[in-house]
Amino acid sequence: MAKEKTLVLRPTLHDFDRAGIENYLTIVRAKRMAATVEFFQTKNRKLELRQEALGERYAKGLEMLDKEIARLEAAEAKVDARLAMLQELENEYNDTGNRVTEVSDA
Repeated sequence: MAKEKTLVLRPTLHDFDRAGIENYLTIVRAKRMAATVEFFQTKNRKLELRQEALGERYAKGLEMLDKEIARLEAAEAKVDARLAMLQELENEYNDTGNRVTEVSDA
């Protein structure tokens, strides 16, 4: 009977002796290990890139926070200066009001 030509996706074990099968399994294991290593290298590289991006975002966020804190401190200094000026004006206003002498029309 003639053997049909078909696409063989996996070898049949009847074609090999014990040494051939062991050699085939060794090759398959090596390919799987290489694929596993490549998978985890790719996964680790993606995680490293993600961590790097998050680190950059974190650093930018800290920088923005520092600028905002500096602006708030400057605004607080302005408010303190304005408050001191108003307290001084209030004291002067009260002192001026106390110095006013009342004159009667009699």
